[in-house]
Amino acid sequence: MTEDVYSMLNATNVIRPVREMIKAGKVRLSEGKLYFTTHEDPDRCWQLVNPDEERDCNRWNNVYFQIYGVIPKACRGCWKVVVKVPHLAGLFQLLKEMQAMDFHSKCGVDKRWAFGGYGQCVGFFYTPLNGGLNGGRRLYKAVKDHLDKALKEPYEIYLKRGCTEMEYRLPSSDWDKHAKQFDAQEKMLDAHIVIPKDSKVEHEMSVFNTHQNWIFWRAQLQDPTYHLFTGGNLFWPKPVTYHNSEHKASDFANGILEGVDE
Repeated sequence: MTEDVYSMLNATNVIRPVREMIKAGKVRLSEGKLYFTTHEDPDRCWQLVNPDEERDCNRWNNVYFQIYGVIPKACRGCWKVVVKVPHLAGLFQLLKEMQAMDFHSKCGVDKRWAFGGYGQCVGFFYTPLNGGLNGGRRLYKAVKDHLDKALKEPYEIYLKRGCTEMEYRLPSSDWDKHAKQFDAQEKMLDAHIVIPKDSKVEHEMSVFNTHQNWIFWRAQLQDPTYHLFTGGNLFWPKPVTYHNSEHKASDFANGILEGVDE
């Protein structure tokens, strides 16, 4: 039997999964290291309300997980309280309450198609990375106690572990079974990948852009409250209908087909 060299190389080759990104100039290969570029997404959907400087989600989720399939140690230690509100007005109210609470958090409109939540108005509250399950449960209670008093609309709240993308790949209750493998892969990636750390400071213009994106995206989903943020104006006025109106054919200039009043 011949040795499966290809599979052995596949387990350690960090270049092949990003070869198209290298060709496109998004990743630079130099002296055995991969240098990733970062940029701010103009279609951003999240506002960082109280960012956690310890979290390096661009590296852990966008690169280590989404490209290489690794669930990093920090992500396995990430516990978050998820809050879903029914509409845009609820999202802006949730933002106000997040700003009043002293927890790491962010909120926005979910753009991910793959997980059944596209367009949802949602917020996340995070424990410190060493908070553990008990810390997550304490955070859940604190957030729920506050929002039960502050929010007028019904909302959904639950505690989860790590990112949704990771949960769909492998249930979070099974992550620790693969910890040894993930840790070894993460160590290899750390040695070969260079990524600028995301700035946690959001410029005022970025926040304005995010809020306008919220309004536009939710309007496309027929959010019943978006007009509260457009001065009552509708982006897409309803058409005038004629099937049961008082109009007469003589009210309109004859076109290709001539109308005749009865």
